[in-house]
Amino acid sequence: MQFLAKFLNNKLQRHADEKSCKQLPWANDEFGVSLVSNLLKFSEAENKIIRARSCQLLTHIIFSTSDHLFNSCHGLWSQLVLKLTTRLRDKSSAVRAHAVAALCSLVQGTEDPLFDQMRSLLSFDDAPAVRLAALNALPYSARTVPDFIKRTRDVSTEVRSRAFCILLKDNPISVLSHDDLVQVVRSGISERTAEVKETFDLLICTTVLASVNGDITKILGRVNVRTNEELCCQVIRVILENTQTLLACAYNHTVPAEGKDFGKCAEREDPTGLAIMVKIANTKAHATFETHTYQELTAELALFWRLYCEHVSSPEDTIDITLPDISAVCVLIRKHAGDIFISRQLVLLGKHMDFGDEIGRTNMSSLLREMLPVAAKASDELSAAILSVLRNIYPNEDELNGVVSEVIADAREPLEETCGKVAEGEAEVQVWRCCCTITKLLLQAASKRTHEDPILGGLLKSVVLPAVTHVNPAVREGGVSCLGLFCLLHLKPAQDYLFLFVRVLQHDTSPLKMLALKALFDMAVAFGSTSLGIPDALPTQTPTSVAASSEQSEGEKALDEMVHFLGHPEELGITDGNNIAAEGFAKLFYVGALKCCALLSKLSVVFFDPRSCDRLKQCLNVFFITYAFSRRSHRSHQDLLVGCFMQTIRAVLTFNFVNKQQFQQQQQQQQQQQQQEQQQQQQQQ
Repeated sequence: MQFLAKFLNNKLQRHADEKSCKQLPWANDEFGVSLVSNLLKFSEAENKIIRARSCQLLTHIIFSTSDHLFNSCHGLWSQLVLKLTTRLRDKSSAVRAHAVAALCSLVQGTEDPLFDQMRSLLSFDDAPAVRLAALNALPYSARTVPDFIKRTRDVSTEVRSRAFCILLKDNPISVLSHDDLVQVVRSGISERTAEVKETFDLLICTTVLASVNGDITKILGRVNVRTNEELCCQVIRVILENTQTLLACAYNHTVPAEGKDFGKCAEREDPTGLAIMVKIANTKAHATFETHTYQELTAELALFWRLYCEHVSSPEDTIDITLPDISAVCVLIRKHAGDIFISRQLVLLGKHMDFGDEIGRTNMSSLLREMLPVAAKASDELSAAILSVLRNIYPNEDELNGVVSEVIADAREPLEETCGKVAEGEAEVQVWRCCCTITKLLLQAASKRTHEDPILGGLLKSVVLPAVTHVNPAVREGGVSCLGLFCLLHLKPAQDYLFLFVRVLQHDTSPLKMLALKALFDMAVAFGSTSLGIPDALPTQTPTSVAASSEQSEGEKALDEMVHFLGHPEELGITDGNNIAAEGFAKLFYVGALKCCALLSKLSVVFFDPRSCDRLKQCLNVFFITYAFSRRSHRSHQDLLVGCFMQTIRAVLTFNFVNKQQFQQQQQQQQQQQQQEQQQQQQQQ
């Protein structure tokens, strides 16, 4: 076919030369016109192979010959466009693909109707070959960029690979907006197919990096490290893992230790322009570290520096060369204390440092202890970073708990000075939230599964329990979170403070109810529902009077409150509770803590409820399958599912299903009312 197209082009060109020499009009090459006309007739044949080959040969002719053949015969041009446009709706995908390829050079601007038809094929055609042909045929413009970005999530690997090449290789990334570039990078980073992932990684490490002269900070600036930190981290890791130059520099023992000049080594061994990226870690992070010019440290550079040190932290000699002195890092952290993002990146460098130096260890410890109360009021992420570095400084958990408890005690001094006063100011609330945040982070990392630790017990009495009973909801929220984490350390505190979680579920605000509900399910999964006094089945008769409900144990009350959240998304603030309760009960059934047909029937009704969110339905769909065929006791699980079948059928038939749109409107109105009430309460306070 290519030979025939070239032959026709040569014949037409030779014929055109003869016509021009004789000064005759160029018109009517009988062979070319006859060939195209016959191919257009064959494009309507009954055999799909004939139609496909005709369109394919027309594609080669259109791309190989000049425009004089069609300009000389306007009727032939119109007929060509009409016939090929009809083939766009052919039932054979091969015919549609060749028709798209043939029409790509016939589209006259974005206002041409063919342009919209090809965009429609790109988005909605079910054949990957047609979408790929449309992807190659459409021009790169502001109207087609959103369509190309959508194809980066196509089901076909070839279409996804080609979409990445068009967006990152064939066209400069500078024409992409911030949001478009973020979508493209996020799609490539989350790619699961090895072939497409390799294509994306190669484009990032070569074409994209070369477009910014090897300066990775410019790429990070386009993506915005402050709002998309995790995405930028993954981009940096892709570049570092796929750049052999950095690895060669890391293991090159000829690099002078005193100069730490990685840049010259990269210039010798890096032909792709990645030397600039290595120079960032060299010149700015080392040579000018103690000078005033390093005050211009950017967020992009700080993030890259941290990940670069993390990347080369395996060879100990290299990380010692890369990292500056601990005391110098402390100076740098103080210089950028006003920027939370940069401070956190610099603090996280401590995870790769050797604290054998007593002076540096003391300086870093005092700095982090000073920063922790301030960070707890500003950013939970910075507080977590500080505690992770303190854990490296104090490997002994008892010593770490003692240091952190001293920090909390110092932060609580204003509360002790105002003890006995009735007024609750904003400053006092901030102090309480600061103490709860630090305590929460400490309990999350606690490895000792005991409640008898004197330091943690002291924090329970001085911080957690007073915060749970505080008048401010924000303080109570921190207290309930800390209490739930403390109860997960051992069964005894979980049994002792079960009643507090029940009271929160009965009388507190919706956010606090969600926290208490999560804590109850976590404790039930960790220790078993029967260990907490929670029955493994619903009672046969529900208490109807106040006296009967008062005779219930705390475990029975807890089960009643937990069940109350299941299947009641129409109530105010219960939507999240419905999801939490359904997932929690599914976990309890799966671990064998519950064996109740009535509860399993309620879960089934929630699954069929149209008001349930898609995520919850997906969770329950996986649960019912795995629960029925669990290896441990699948026979008893199947018997339980069979036993709840009729209950579920009756409940579904008698259930009053509400329209989903009406439910969403009611939910929005209720949320607006709740926000207005909260604003009024804040104004009154």
